[in-house]
Amino acid sequence: MQRILSAATLTPVGLTCKAYLNSGLCSISVRGLPYLLDALNSRERNHGQGVVTGETQRPISHHESHG
Repeated sequence: MQRILSAATLTPVGLTCKAYLNSGLCSISVRGLPYLLDALNSRERNHGQGVVTGETQRPISHHESHG
């Protein structure tokens, strides 16, 4: 039952987002895609390490994130 409710929630949300993105009311830019793909395919990722995305004022180094 929970799976059906989840699908019933995610489907309209996903379709609404897709319609908005395709409407031309917004723009999307991707910077650093090779870095993201490398992070997603990294060995650490396969061992449970997550990937944080978003726009920041300055990059956060690996050492700062575990500070």
